[in-house]
Amino acid sequence: MALPGGRAWAEIRLMAHYVISVAGVAVGEGTWSVEIDTRRYAARADGSFTGVWRVLAGGDVFSATRGSVGRGGLAPTHYEANFALDEALDAVRMDLRDGTVTDLDVRPALPDLPDRVPVTAAHRIGVVDPLTAGLMPVPGTGDMLSAAASFKRMDAVAAEQGYQGPVVVCAMMYQPISGHSPTGWRVSHLTGKRGMEMWLAPIAGARLLAPFRISVPTLLGTAVLEAKRFESTARP
Repeated sequence: MALPGGRAWAEIRLMAHYVISVAGVAVGEGTWSVEIDTRRYAARADGSFTGVWRVLAGGDVFSATRGSVGRGGLAPTHYEANFALDEALDAVRMDLRDGTVTDLDVRPALPDLPDRVPVTAAHRIGVVDPLTAGLMPVPGTGDMLSAAASFKRMDAVAAEQGYQGPVVVCAMMYQPISGHSPTGWRVSHLTGKRGMEMWLAPIAGARLLAPFRISVPTLLGTAVLEAKRFESTARP
């Protein structure tokens, strides 16, 4: 694999299963799979809410990405997602080249709200999709779970299946760029919110970290996405 400081593996895989909870009550679950070889990578995420949350938050969620592997890291070339939000957004498809969005299809089109921040040509440069963004490279050749990962603190985890060991815990911040309505409740609630964290565990055979746990304070209590299964393998 041609990532900086990485070893030349022919195939790397991550299989993870997450449970989503709010204030300690399970509200959904999802899976995340990643496959990487010397030239290409692909990732897919599927999720669903349960009970009354299926009515409040929507039904099944799907997203997938694929791209190339190089010394500069992972470069997405295609991303697609199908999900439901307050604005009844159903499908997004995006093609990219060298970090620039070359084609974007959103269906149905977002409503033309007076305060919606427009998406300009400048906003389509230096873009990475959400799944690729979750695969975080660590530079250098030393221990990945060290200061090089720019962490907030260290902790330890134990999945029911797979990884058991140290993780780096990083603070998260939400910063909307464009395409959003500043008065929307989700945007106004998350912007500047403190206390959001992401726990990152290593992927075997690659200098990459991936989310093991994400926590976000909400009006109903802390929302947590946590891996019950986190298994990564590397084959030469």
